[in-house]
Amino acid sequence: MLDYALADIGHTGVLWTRASVRVLIELVCGVSKTEQGVGTSHVAAPARPARRSYRQ
Repeated sequence: MLDYALADIGHTGVLWTRASVRVLIELVCGVSKTEQGVGTSHVAAPARPARRSYRQ
């Protein structure tokens, strides 16, 4: 995404939305994804702890 601007894919505005990221993935990689799939597959979520602390 750093090498592309929203104007390159035909979108206006300043924020990358799921829809604009989906279009960029289709143009660059040739992979078709849903907007929901783009949001869940490219978001870094914090890892869950392996076990509860005994102090809780």
